[in-house]
Amino acid sequence: MATLLAVSRDYVYDLINSGQLRVADVGSSARVKKRIRADDLQAFIESRTT
Repeated sequence: MATLLAVSRDYVYDLINSGQLRVADVGSSARVKKRIRADDLQAFIESRTT
């Protein structure tokens, strides 16, 4: 995700923690991965595009 947005991983986690990007936790409790829906990502990008 961070690579697609050309930002740091920490910045993406800050967006998630602040609620600006919604995530779904996928996987078992030992190896949970966070996934962002494509339409949520697109809406985030559009909200910051002039």
